[in-house]
Amino acid sequence: MIIYSNKLFSNLKNDVKIISKQTSIAIKSIKNLDKTTKDKMEKTAVEGHNYKIFQALRDMVNHSHPDKYIISNENKELANLSKKVEIKLIKEIISKIGNDTFSNVNLDVVSKIIGKKIEFKANNSRYLDTYVGVYLHHYLGITRAEASRPEFWNSLVMSDSLILEYCIFRSQFGRTKPQKVKLSYFIVEQEQNLIIQHLLARPWWSVELTRNGGDYSTSIDSSALGSMYTRRWGTMSLMHNKLFALSSSKLLLETDWPKKKGKYPSGRRYAIQNLPPIMNNFAATNNFDKTFSINEPDNLDAYDNWNKKRYKEFKDKINLLFGPEDIQIKQSSINKGTKILKDIARNSISTEPVYGPQKFL
Repeated sequence: MIIYSNKLFSNLKNDVKIISKQTSIAIKSIKNLDKTTKDKMEKTAVEGHNYKIFQALRDMVNHSHPDKYIISNENKELANLSKKVEIKLIKEIISKIGNDTFSNVNLDVVSKIIGKKIEFKANNSRYLDTYVGVYLHHYLGITRAEASRPEFWNSLVMSDSLILEYCIFRSQFGRTKPQKVKLSYFIVEQEQNLIIQHLLARPWWSVELTRNGGDYSTSIDSSALGSMYTRRWGTMSLMHNKLFALSSSKLLLETDWPKKKGKYPSGRRYAIQNLPPIMNNFAATNNFDKTFSINEPDNLDAYDNWNKKRYKEFKDKINLLFGPEDIQIKQSSINKGTKILKDIARNSISTEPVYGPQKFL
């Protein structure tokens, strides 16, 4: 795999800035029109915006680039990645979703692989991300340090037109109208944006943060929380504590959240949005390390052993896959951690007094 430097994408970044500015001006100019006309013209503006960005990305994939990243012994993560990743295998994972252009997609194959029916609906995107996240996690075989490198994920998107076309397809999947895309869905410069926006890195990180050692079932269960959970909780430093991560997903999954009045009635959605600051406050004012201490030993050889054992050819059942056996948290510890988090949420002072997290529990 070729690893490209961020310098390669500087011209693309400038082009997208110009495209975005033009789109913003176009949308602003129609804001006072009647709703039907405005919606129609806005849809046209967004489609044009997306087409220009997609075309710029396609041009990059289809042209040779002399400005390759120079891999040196000092940069061990990238040197290792350039040798480790098999693009052929990644393409096979993506090919199960659709054809070369994703113009005629049949998701029955992926539905059978993960045991969940995937339809073209917004709330089904989580199942597609589950498939991509777990399969990428297993077949890439990379560490958190390696996965924190934007150059790697940027280069993965640019490594083959099939992978890029999947990301383009995913950016619009399940949408009732065109979704205005950002360059950071495909190309990022900062580690935080990998978890929040990048369409390949985000599902990988979702799996990494919620797996329990080699067991992917906790990640598959957590996928029901959707990408909002990854975006809102994944960037919290607390999530790098495996006990906290598993306890938080269990809290959000298993609590019977009552419906909320308004545009978004889901109580779980409200909790996903509003509990992170409360948890951060808890960590800042209490002995978090003691409360969420992990007594299970860390297996320092886990990644080396995993890379020897993990599959090098595609397996058509998600439950056959496994992660590195680094830290396995006992269920009793997760149950205890979940109870602690529930008490924190219940006793918190909400920013929304009429319907705060403490009202849920």
